[in-house]
Amino acid sequence: MPSFDQHSQALQEENARLRNQVLELSQLDDAGFFTETDSILGNILKRARILTMAETAFFALPSIHQGKLDLKIVPPDYENAARKACNEFEKNYEQWETSESELLTSGKFVILPFTRRHKLIGVMGLKLTRNAPENVCELLTGFVKQASVTLENTLFHEKSFKRLLTLSNFSNFTRASSVDGNLEKLVEEFLTLTRETISSEFSIINLSAEANGGTPINRILTDTGLSDLFSFSSLFEADVEKVIETQNYLLSELPFNKSFSKNHLQEKSNKSPMKVLSVPILAEQKMFGVLQLIGKKSESPFSQEDIEQAKLLCEQFASHIDSTSRFKEIKKAFLQSATAFADILESRDSFFRGHSRRVVDLSMKLAEILLPDRCQKENLEYASIIHETGKYLLPLELLHKPSSLSSDEFEIIKTHIELVQNAFENVTYLQKALKIARHHHERFDGRGYPDGLKGEDIPYSSRMLAITDAFDAMISIRPHRTPLSETAALQEILRSSGSHFDPEIVKVFVNMRDPSLIKP
Repeated sequence: MPSFDQHSQALQEENARLRNQVLELSQLDDAGFFTETDSILGNILKRARILTMAETAFFALPSIHQGKLDLKIVPPDYENAARKACNEFEKNYEQWETSESELLTSGKFVILPFTRRHKLIGVMGLKLTRNAPENVCELLTGFVKQASVTLENTLFHEKSFKRLLTLSNFSNFTRASSVDGNLEKLVEEFLTLTRETISSEFSIINLSAEANGGTPINRILTDTGLSDLFSFSSLFEADVEKVIETQNYLLSELPFNKSFSKNHLQEKSNKSPMKVLSVPILAEQKMFGVLQLIGKKSESPFSQEDIEQAKLLCEQFASHIDSTSRFKEIKKAFLQSATAFADILESRDSFFRGHSRRVVDLSMKLAEILLPDRCQKENLEYASIIHETGKYLLPLELLHKPSSLSSDEFEIIKTHIELVQNAFENVTYLQKALKIARHHHERFDGRGYPDGLKGEDIPYSSRMLAITDAFDAMISIRPHRTPLSETAALQEILRSSGSHFDPEIVKVFVNMRDPSLIKP
């Protein structure tokens, strides 16, 4: 039989071994910066079981509801027992919060709260056996203190990483769409982004009329794609109104509804109520609408992390809408200013008065047929306003010369292109319009100016502007000639098809003005 001293020495050696294992946990501090929470929790549980020779262990994290726990890692055979232990802890949460006890018991489990800065960050449950070390309580106390630091670091860095990833995804989303993009087109991309980020079954957006230039947007995104809410919107009205009133998120339940499921939501086999997370789309106290996420694909409840990410996405989207709205106001103000500027310049010359406005009108009518993209239409509109402004800065005697221009005089006239470029070169959002305006005097055969571009090398909108500008010039009074009739001007444009103008655009323009001139 071993002597007392031998027994004591063996116990000391065992305790030293166990203490070393506790100290090894410091290695998790580094791993915790780069490892997912589940991996860290699994490592903590594994080491805790080795320390205590426990039969099994589970870990739970705080729920979004104060004093509640969500099981994170638990062996399947012990799920009910673990849930029961968590419920017991929840019942005594207020008492524990006051005392911050380091060890609690619940049924067959020893409960160890993980705390940092007097805040609960997790709960571990161990089912101990008779093989547990005699000083297990001392070991576990030191273990939990060390592991709490690791867990806090892990949760912080995982939250920071996910926030960064969310912002990065949103940055890519906004980069893919221009700041002046069509909000209708962005809605599906935003709903897809939020649905994937939160792993929700369905996503719904309710945007106010103010957010979309006078037209509200109510859409739902399901596995089958984007569609309108229509008759189902009543299911969400109360939650939307409450979120708008409080300007805060809301968690609720959507009762099972056959008609709703049949048309849009995949019918759940258990027909259980689905959780709904409603988040305000809010920027600088401006409420633009409400995002709603219905059900988690994992069938788990929405977590605090889900809420934070949804709020972050909505904040970014609201800022995007606000920026877009302000940008539209800036563009509207510029459009008015540029039009007024062109009018002032043209007013000094009776021959050119109203030219820009008429070209804008012609270009926009042509654009309705040929340009599907709204931004392309806007750029052509701006180009039509500013395309000749440089010309009105040239000497009037040159513009009013009743006879043909000499080669030197024509070279001076051609400088109006550069005058336009110089006047607006620092206006960022006019760069595409400037390119259109720059090339509207190019010819399809390559004999135009300023760069001698040919055919499809000439920007498409410039080819359109070349026709609308020439047509208005032909039907207007000029110092060196009388105006042509509209029919004669269209015939002249047809005659110049393929040489001066793009043949395909010529056909569309002439057909738009006088279909009878187009031969079958």
